[in-house]
Amino acid sequence: MRSPSLALLGALAVSNLACEGKAGPAPAARATVDAAPPLQKADLRGQPYDLAKQQGKVVLVNVWATWCEPCKAELPELARLHRELGGRGFEVVAVNVDVKRKEGQVRKMASEFQLPFPVLLDPKNQTVMDWKIVGYPTSFVVGRAGDIVWRRDGMIFEHDPELGTILENALAEGVP
Repeated sequence: MRSPSLALLGALAVSNLACEGKAGPAPAARATVDAAPPLQKADLRGQPYDLAKQQGKVVLVNVWATWCEPCKAELPELARLHRELGGRGFEVVAVNVDVKRKEGQVRKMASEFQLPFPVLLDPKNQTVMDWKIVGYPTSFVVGRAGDIVWRRDGMIFEHDPELGTILENALAEGVP
């Protein structure tokens, strides 16, 4: 039997520390250039959402759970980014992975935080498998062509400089 890699164990440790609410430096993000996996879910209003139909936009995909303190802590920053950059071909979409019976709690949080972006429900955790999630929160920036250009396993902080640079670069690509 193969033992888990050190990288995987490290990622799990960062994720576990993050979801226990322990503060620390932002985990290292990594640039990638992989095609984004499919993401087709219903939002809180029951409306279908298909990431493939967002091609031409820059999309920050955030995977979160209601019980994860860092997930809650980053929601205001995600809302700010969505509001401030939305006019430039950007959007945030949040994928909640709580079990079906917690849907009321998801709705309550979306309302309390006044989330201006789609919140998708994934009680069967398909996104976790498709996007290779190892902990919460995990965020991806999907560029205009539908490729993942950045990933962070861990919390996005207020006015996160690394994410700001990634978003500016992604938004500049493909714009005349």
